[in-house]
Amino acid sequence: MTSFATPLQLGPLLLKNRVIMSSLTRDRNRVPGPLQVEYYTQRTGAGLILTEGTLIEPQAGIYSDEQVAGWKKIVDSVHAHNGHIFLQLWHVGRVAHPLLQDGRPNVAPSAIAAKGGKFRQLEGHPGFVTPTAIDDPEHYVALYKRAAERAKEAGFDGVELHSANGYLSHQFIDNTSNQRTDQWGGSVENRCRFPLRIIDEISGVFGNDRVGIKLSPSGGYNDMGMTEKDTTETFGYLIKELNARRIAYIQLTRYWPFRDPAQRGTYVDIFQWRNLINSEHTKFFANTEYDSEQGAKALKDGLADAIVFGRLYIANPDLAQRLINNQELNTNFNVKHFYGGDCVGYTDYPTDASRRTANFTFIYNTFDANGLVNGTVTSQRTLAYLPSRLDVGSYWIIFAAGLGGLLDSLLIAFFVIRRSPISITKTLIFDYFNAVVAILSLLRIGVDIASIAFSFAQFNNSDDFFFNGSTDSSLRYIGHFTLEAFNCNLKNYATDVETFNQWCIQGRVVRWILVPHLILSICIFILSLIAIKVSQQHSKNRTRRSSNHNDN
Repeated sequence: MTSFATPLQLGPLLLKNRVIMSSLTRDRNRVPGPLQVEYYTQRTGAGLILTEGTLIEPQAGIYSDEQVAGWKKIVDSVHAHNGHIFLQLWHVGRVAHPLLQDGRPNVAPSAIAAKGGKFRQLEGHPGFVTPTAIDDPEHYVALYKRAAERAKEAGFDGVELHSANGYLSHQFIDNTSNQRTDQWGGSVENRCRFPLRIIDEISGVFGNDRVGIKLSPSGGYNDMGMTEKDTTETFGYLIKELNARRIAYIQLTRYWPFRDPAQRGTYVDIFQWRNLINSEHTKFFANTEYDSEQGAKALKDGLADAIVFGRLYIANPDLAQRLINNQELNTNFNVKHFYGGDCVGYTDYPTDASRRTANFTFIYNTFDANGLVNGTVTSQRTLAYLPSRLDVGSYWIIFAAGLGGLLDSLLIAFFVIRRSPISITKTLIFDYFNAVVAILSLLRIGVDIASIAFSFAQFNNSDDFFFNGSTDSSLRYIGHFTLEAFNCNLKNYATDVETFNQWCIQGRVVRWILVPHLILSICIFILSLIAIKVSQQHSKNRTRRSSNHNDN
């Protein structure tokens, strides 16, 4: 039975599972850097990674040597972690804005503006503008080919043509955005000519079995969508042609009302074209709003060869492992940081392994980590050793526990020493146990003082172990101490080595404090029971001797 864990032969590549990471535009850098290397490396558990949309013309893309070099570092890291990665080739066409591309006009098959739109980066938040009709589509076919050549230079395993969501290739396919009267418009064959020409050219670069395509037949997003009849006819023809070219895969996205508030699109069942795709050479990828159960059922029933996940891969860098092992999925998305910014909401989502903080019996109390696993990290500089909720800082817990243990030890030591000084008396065994208890109590005092001192040191090193001014309604990771850090197990924790090593060292310090404290506490408790028993026996003996003396 096919499942998420079943390997998949994709052309010459053997994918380790059938969980595909969708292309996710995150708008971090024009040139990929260390942050992107970390982001993609965190997600190498996927059977196949599809990169963010990568523009073939100036913007954040793969049109320059510097960008090729940046992407190569990502590819090398993914390969070093036994992963596979395809680059998605992208041109947005009419849904660009000239002010966001150095004054160059946005282009499209026809001079027809898309309705709606809102460019929040620009003053006044303008909408879509009327594009310039492309004079010679072959010029853009050549741009796609050149981008594919650069992707090969960077070492990618293959490329995907983004021909969905209302972008340039999709604009040629749809008869509402393409009203050309030449060989690139009009009939179904002519409207599909542009994507098929691109597929032919990039297949010449990589080989057809290392090329994929993404299609969104239902439209909706970016003012796209034909009638149901035209949709069925157009995509039926296109899919037949793609299958005949024996490309690696065809990715079809389901209709998603959330991205079509104006109800511009037309719902169509993507599986109506399933029998047009021969999975022996061209795999069928299904995308959009799949959860664990739906994805597993589609694979089991043979409806799809693999499932593509988007948003779930944002918040679950180890999504493939979670799906395969039926583990809880994180659905607490940091939406504010979906696009743009730094590591926040990008590389700071925890893996399942890192978020499974143990339920420690810590000195006198048990703290449960449940409920915190869906949060986001306030700061990697903050290291708290016990998970806590809302505005309770775990350093305060360490301090309170140490202070409580200190007072307890002082009371025990004072009581025992006062009652029975360490000296040779008639009741040697009684004094022996009391002496041991006193000594152990004094040792635990030292441990407690170290605990308090350590907690103060951490207070001084951390200024954001509460909410850090966040207005987000979600819980934050205040306690971010994990078993991986405690045991210095780097292989299961996706973070930079320097930060991890800091956590590891501090985790050992806590262990050096906790372990002696617990051992001493247990010993004191056991010896106290013995001492009490001996004391009771001693009292009985003394009473008996006193009674015998009185009788005499």
